[in-house]
Amino acid sequence: MLKVRNLIHLTHVLADNPQRRQAERFYLEVFAAQTFYDARPVPGLERDETLTLIGRTQLIPMAPIDETSVMAKDLRNYAGGFMGIALKVDATRPVIKHLEEHGLHPVWAPGYEDVFVLTRRRESCNIPYEFCAVEMPNDLRLRREWSPDWWRDVHPLGIAGLASVGTAVGDLAAAEKFYREVFNFELVGRGEISSEDAEVVVVRGADLNLELLRPRKSGTPLAQFLESQRPGFYSINWRVKSRATAVSWLKSKGLNLIEGPERTTLDPGAIFGARYTFSE
Repeated sequence: MLKVRNLIHLTHVLADNPQRRQAERFYLEVFAAQTFYDARPVPGLERDETLTLIGRTQLIPMAPIDETSVMAKDLRNYAGGFMGIALKVDATRPVIKHLEEHGLHPVWAPGYEDVFVLTRRRESCNIPYEFCAVEMPNDLRLRREWSPDWWRDVHPLGIAGLASVGTAVGDLAAAEKFYREVFNFELVGRGEISSEDAEVVVVRGADLNLELLRPRKSGTPLAQFLESQRPGFYSINWRVKSRATAVSWLKSKGLNLIEGPERTTLDPGAIFGARYTFSE
């Protein structure tokens, strides 16, 4: 059985390194993001990325560097939006066996099969999942004195934590079946999110709440995302102490916001296609 220990990180893909540096500045100025490691390219991993924390959540702004590499070509499909989700496991070889038993064809960089394994995005609801058996280098969250409470108690956004990750799906039943039967996620609930005009099924793996969102009509941002881009990683949804206070802070930064009954959404154009929402 596949057993996830915790969420490791989420990735935001930028078209190139200048954009990545701009994104880093945005995350610092708006979210007070804490950078703790600047990864350098190695064979098989031809990308530049910065390991960054917003509260307890690790976010990685990533950009391709070698236009001829397989990784760079794949990253181009996601530039200007979110891409992958990394999950911590005790060991990768049982994960490989489990995924293969369910008809998937996991991949890994040569020599790294005991470190991390990836799903092929077309086999996992168009999201490349990484199952990783090691900790991230210099991860500040592993230090005894580190705490995410400052983001909640001091910073104006008042981020109390990651509420959920939203994913856009065309076939809600098939997506739910995949996550429950292949990833062994548990069903949390069903309903609707009027802010997105969407049906939703929420599943959970360890500390990750995953929203499977299907639009109820055309013309909404969610429907347009599905039609013009692809199914997949749609939004990062933050839980804040006070939505009114968070909105005031975001407006003070000159950012455009989209208000909804449950959530406030930061205009994705503000940060290279990344969709962030804020709710209590």
